[in-house]
Amino acid sequence: MNDHHPGHDFRGGLSKSATLLGPLAGAAAIVVLLVTWSSGGLFRQIALVAMLAVFAFMAVLLIVMRNRHSDVVCERETLREQVKLVQEQNHSLRDQLEVLAAMREVGRVISDDVDFCRILDQLFRILEDLLRPEEICVIVREHDTGEFLPRAIRRDGETLFENIDQQEAEGVLFEQAVAEGTLQKEAHGGRATMVCPLIVDREVAGAIKFVLKIEGSPEIARKKIDYTEVVINDIARHIALAIKTPDLHDRAIMDGLTGLFSRAHFESQIKEYVNVARRYSKVLSLI
Repeated sequence: MNDHHPGHDFRGGLSKSATLLGPLAGAAAIVVLLVTWSSGGLFRQIALVAMLAVFAFMAVLLIVMRNRHSDVVCERETLREQVKLVQEQNHSLRDQLEVLAAMREVGRVISDDVDFCRILDQLFRILEDLLRPEEICVIVREHDTGEFLPRAIRRDGETLFENIDQQEAEGVLFEQAVAEGTLQKEAHGGRATMVCPLIVDREVAGAIKFVLKIEGSPEIARKKIDYTEVVINDIARHIALAIKTPDLHDRAIMDGLTGLFSRAHFESQIKEYVNVARRYSKVLSLI
């Protein structure tokens, strides 16, 4: 943006003209005064008036130059603010594109697999690349007991599914997230902890816990926390779907009364195993 004001052109032209003519007029007045000083009378008075006029002109020149300097400073500050705004907008758009790309990859993972552990491992990797967290933990409510148990944790570049500390599914933040059904967060000691509930069929089926290291000024830390909160709220819906997907898959291939696999599933599995046996020339047995 470049706002054009006629006054700026006038003051700029006057400033340039004064800068060139001021010293010349002053030098000419001094020369005239020195030449006519000894002659006295009218010429000396004219020279004095000319000298005063030059001094007045120089004073006006200083005022114009000071005003012009103020205009330049204001214009520079305005341009700096505009550049900062554009940079922030570009950064925001880049963040949105990264989140959209991550969500697209998450959707692909869930649609391509029904194994909950494999889905979680891939989701953790996507989140790790996007947000660089110190720890991610998914806690799931058991169908039989209703107890919340940590199912998977990502720490130091490794995903664990066993021997997870039960304390991951405890604490004030976790209890508030489950009770209120909304994301809870706290920040202290250079770290931010967030717990977001996983809603399945309007019920809390678990939660995702996120530990993030925050550095820099309070403004930078706040922006990072806000950005992470947006991403976690989005990813929580996908993880809730991942919790539900294996259950839907089981319902499609198992009889709800007996818990046995359906005949359609049996036939599809037989075809798959027969094809594998033929392809690799292996013996296939059926009991």
